[in-house]
Amino acid sequence: ALLGGLSPDLVNDLINTLFANSTDIMEVINEKSFRRQFAAGTISPLLLHSALAAAARYSSNPAVRTDPPSSAPAPFIARAKTLVVDALEDPSLGNAQGLMIMCMMYFSLGNEVVTTSYKSLALNMCIMLGFNRLDSVNGPVQPNTQCTHDYVVTTTMAMDWTDREAARRLWWTIFSIENYSSVCMGLAPSIQAEFCDVTLPASTAEWVQGRPKHEHDGDSPAKRPRIDENPLHQLSAYHAQLSLIFSKVAWLVTHTNSDTEGSVAQFGELNTVLQRWYEGLPSELRLSSVDTLLHGSHNSSDYYHVCVLHMRFYATVIQLNHAIPEFTEDAELIGPGQRKCVIAASRISDLLRSSFDISVEMRDINWYMCVFRAAHIHIYRLLSRDSESIARAKQDLAVHRRHLREGGP
Repeated sequence: ALLGGLSPDLVNDLINTLFANSTDIMEVINEKSFRRQFAAGTISPLLLHSALAAAARYSSNPAVRTDPPSSAPAPFIARAKTLVVDALEDPSLGNAQGLMIMCMMYFSLGNEVVTTSYKSLALNMCIMLGFNRLDSVNGPVQPNTQCTHDYVVTTTMAMDWTDREAARRLWWTIFSIENYSSVCMGLAPSIQAEFCDVTLPASTAEWVQGRPKHEHDGDSPAKRPRIDENPLHQLSAYHAQLSLIFSKVAWLVTHTNSDTEGSVAQFGELNTVLQRWYEGLPSELRLSSVDTLLHGSHNSSDYYHVCVLHMRFYATVIQLNHAIPEFTEDAELIGPGQRKCVIAASRISDLLRSSFDISVEMRDINWYMCVFRAAHIHIYRLLSRDSESIARAKQDLAVHRRHLREGGP
């Protein structure tokens, strides 16, 4: 029943394909834990079949392969969809992960409406499970199934280190997508940064091994993961920090009101925080180092993920500065802000120029959102009276079109 009529050999082949190719899903799914649960028959059916759908587009198995490859997931998605209602009635880490994968799958197929629906379902389930308060000193907040009170506080959850880290990574992923997608649609984010009490993700090495480097760390909520050692292993933590900053930016730009003085003060504070985050990046993650250390080193995955980190930074700069006219008419703020937007958009375009040889399959939701955000600025530049600016905007937009065309479904 778990396999839904699929042969065990095909399922195992697809699982192997998934973990050999899908780096974005591996950010929220631990391979060892997934395989262990599958072998024991305790894995969430939705998680399993959504993962098989994600693997199908990479598969060379004749029983799966289609032309074009983007249509290969269709029968697996159809099966996963039949499992969604049961999953919603049984909130769990595995079911939340399954909803998140469905969100990613529909985005890769270009269906933004369904992507938004699954994003909302995944976000709500994570909140129901208390993942946004996972590391609160009072313990995660969970719904009271007896409905005698709105919420109850539990001091412990039946989670080992790997599951707790998976919950953290899942939360940061959905939190980031929620903030970026909400702003793109002109909506306020569903949850503010102040309502998140989740530590930064552990290093990639710890995540892959399924245990902390120092065993005494355990899964103590009070023990905050470190940003140290190989910076490339800590990219998830830097992304999480940036997500928190972007959340505050999103809240500011979607809640501008008559309090001009307060909005300007918040803008100044966020501008400082964002700059400090960038200045705090280790030298190994600076753009001047990225090209020489990673590009052409046969590890395009590392290069891609560092590029996305910088693209997200520049997209956040654009989001913050593009909204200045919404809360002030001060030309001394608006002028420099507009110039920052143009520079940031150009930086994103330059990163795209340097990554044409990166596999299309690697590009994820964050990548596309940054591409679209920068493209908006280039479109505004076409309205300029400066012929040089118009020419550069056309060149940059050509780069964006090529990436979107090659990365489309």
